[in-house]
Amino acid sequence: MLFRSFNAPDYVNATEEKDGGKSTNFYSTRTGDMPHMWDEFNFLKTVVPSHIEAAVEEWKLSKVPYFPAESWINEHKRGGWTGEHYHRGAYFVLVYYLSVPDGSGNLMVRDPLEYHWSGFKSMPDRGIDNMWYPLEVKAGDLLLFPGWIKHKTEASLSDESRYIMSINFDANI
Repeated sequence: MLFRSFNAPDYVNATEEKDGGKSTNFYSTRTGDMPHMWDEFNFLKTVVPSHIEAAVEEWKLSKVPYFPAESWINEHKRGGWTGEHYHRGAYFVLVYYLSVPDGSGNLMVRDPLEYHWSGFKSMPDRGIDNMWYPLEVKAGDLLLFPGWIKHKTEASLSDESRYIMSINFDANI
C-alpha cells in the first residue's frame, strides 16, 4: 500500500529518473494522491515544522507560513538514479529517506558557488567538473534544503530498492 501509485494504470515516469529509476511525481501531481498526505506519514506533520522554523531563522527568511505543496516517491533499483535538477519555485525541499540499502548510493549536491570557483587557479581536482559533494544518507534521514540547490543521486548498486520521498514547500506570501 505504501508505494501504491507505482502500479497505477496511468503512471508516467519523471524525466529526471534514469536507468530504470521510477517516480510517482507526475501521477501524484495529476491525481492529487500526494504521499505526504498518506496516513502512514502523519508523523511528519509534527516533525517537519521545527526544521522549517530553524531553517527560516538560520537563513533569515520571511516568517510566513510555509506548507507542503506537492510530494512524490522515487524508487531506484540496481542502476537507477535521479539526474541533476532543482525544484523551481519551491522555497524548501524536504527529502525523506524511506529505504537506503547498502550500496544504494548517496545524495549529490552541486556547489552553488561553482561559477565563482571556476575563475580561480586551483588544483586539478577542484575543476568545474568536480563540483559535486556526496552526502551520505541512511533510512530515516530527513534533509531540508532550498529548492534552488542543484542535486542528483548516485546510481544504486544494490539489488534492493532505495525509496525516497520528496516534498516541495511553498509559502503564503
